[in-house]
This record gives sequence, C-alpha cells and structure tokens, in this order.
Amino acid sequence: LHDSVYTDAQNEDGSYDFGKQLDSVLNAVSGYDLAYYNQETILGGSGLGLSGYPTFNSPQEFGDYMYGKGFNLISTANNHCLDKGFAGVQSSREFWNSKENLLMSGTNATEEEYNAIPSMEVNGVKIAFLAYCENTNGINPDYAWEVNYFPGHEDEMLEKIRKAKEENDVVIVSMHWGTEY
Repeated sequence: LHDSVYTDAQNEDGSYDFGKQLDSVLNAVSGYDLAYYNQETILGGSGLGLSGYPTFNSPQEFGDYMYGKGFNLISTANNHCLDKGFAGVQSSREFWNSKENLLMSGTNATEEEYNAIPSMEVNGVKIAFLAYCENTNGINPDYAWEVNYFPGHEDEMLEKIRKAKEENDVVIVSMHWGTEY
C-alpha cells in the first residue's frame, strides 16, 4: 500500500475512502464465505507514522475497508511485515484481533500466538489458516516467534500443518516467497 494510494484515498476531514479506488474490483468478494488477501504492508496506523517505500506503514482504515468487503483470511507474513519493528507487529496484531470471524496469520505479538493454530468455523466447517514468509528484507525480528518464517523452520512448519489437519476439516497455508518483479 504505497503512500500515493492512501493519500489519494484520504478525505479532507482526514478519513479515508478506499472504495473510490477499489469497490469496482472488490465487490466481487461479497458473496463468498472465505476471502483471502495478503496485507503486504504493516497496518501499524497513524500513531506509528504513516510511510511508504521502502519501510511501509499504512492506515488501519485500509484494513477496516478490506474487512468490510468480506475479507476474513488475512496473511501478514511477507517481506514488509517488520518495516515498523515489533511496535508495528503489535499494533497490526491488536487491530486484527479486534475483528470477529476473521483469521489472521503470519506475525505474532506473543509466543502464545506463534504457537497457536488460527482456526474458525464457517458453515459447520472448521478451517485452520497458517501463513509463512521467506524473508523480511534484512530486518531481523526482536523475538524468534514474531514472524512465521519457513526457511530453517520447515520441520516445525510441517508439524504445525499436520497438527492443524488433525484438528480441522480444512487447512489453508499461505506462502510468501520468490523474487520481486
């Protein structure tokens, strides 16, 4: 979410209207029970100072917009998830934890969140959602449990997936990797 996007969405009163940019595309999501997206930039909010490239921090109002459109599987595991350090992870996690009927995976404010398997029931089907990333652009986490990395954690990741399969009807795993551009 580059700063030009949220600047364009900002109204004179300081509120945001992302609908003028995205409604025509995202209205297609409204009829589905599950809708996934990768929140590529941290939603640390204005309290941490909004910023664009190369270390992003976006307004939480974007998350409100996406949630309002029906997105309920949110990955925060990506190369920009540590752009505002642990404070950004905490703020983003608090934001997503305040939403009902939503699974967010990828970053963690506590070791307990890291060890948990995010799951919820949708129409009688128990769903688990796990998200992992390859790197964080050279920014190291403050805590080993802060980000769900898969390089060097493959056995741990696969064990968590096995456990999720035992406890759920469906397991969805999101992997963020590869060479940009």
